[in-house]
Amino acid sequence: MILTLLMSLEGSRPEISRLVNIEDDVTLGEFAPVIDASFGFSGTASHLSMGTLGDEPVLFSPTPS
Repeated sequence: MILTLLMSLEGSRPEISRLVNIEDDVTLGEFAPVIDASFGFSGTASHLSMGTLGDEPVLFSPTPS
């Protein structure tokens, strides 16, 4: 299945967002280069993603520790 994701940079003025299509089995580690390419980042920093499970906020990392 293909997922369509809307990514945006919080607090940016003007608002910066990207719409990308990815396979549903892509891991966060595999998705990191897509984030970098979409926003023109250098790829030198690791990525953390925020989401929710139910009503609880959750922090996702490609290399949890």
